[in-house]
Amino acid sequence: NLTSKYNVPLSSVDKMVITGVGASFIEGDIYSIPTYKVDEFRSIGLGGLTLSGKEEAIVVSMGTGTAYVRAAKNEIRHIGGSGVGGGTLIGLAQKLVKEDNFDMINELAKNGDLLKVDLTIKDISKNLIPSLPPDTTASNFGSIKSLANNSDLALGLINMVFQTIGMLAVFACKNDTIKDVVLIGSLTEIPQA
Repeated sequence: NLTSKYNVPLSSVDKMVITGVGASFIEGDIYSIPTYKVDEFRSIGLGGLTLSGKEEAIVVSMGTGTAYVRAAKNEIRHIGGSGVGGGTLIGLAQKLVKEDNFDMINELAKNGDLLKVDLTIKDISKNLIPSLPPDTTASNFGSIKSLANNSDLALGLINMVFQTIGMLAVFACKNDTIKDVVLIGSLTEIPQA
């Protein structure tokens, strides 16, 4: 909870402004504090621009899934999304490494080795591909070694989630005049973000 994390007494909160799909479940006040619902994509766009100081950007909101919002002074528009996000990381980590806590998954990943999990370009081609470094991922989890441990798997999961989110952001920029990307959301606290 943000009030405890930042040592803000609940009594100093005048109102709660909520957004996102979870906001649809909130009716009325929370702890006698009035709640107000605002548009999710507008909040993502304006919040990303405000936090970054940019005048325009593709704002990538990494939550349970991932939302992509084109944000500029004159227009904020949802351009797409993906079901790959924090929910993917937690769900797969529960099954693969028996862990569902972001901090613990991060701790495991610190000692991970992607070479024990992912297939790279150099693994599948003896020739160099001019536009791709040899250590580029050819397939996430495409080369799980028998010696792969939970640290390797945790790092592989984080890598897969962020590569997917990142490539979709690249594609969004390739189809737009905006070339800056701003990452927001709970996944930004993971070092690999």
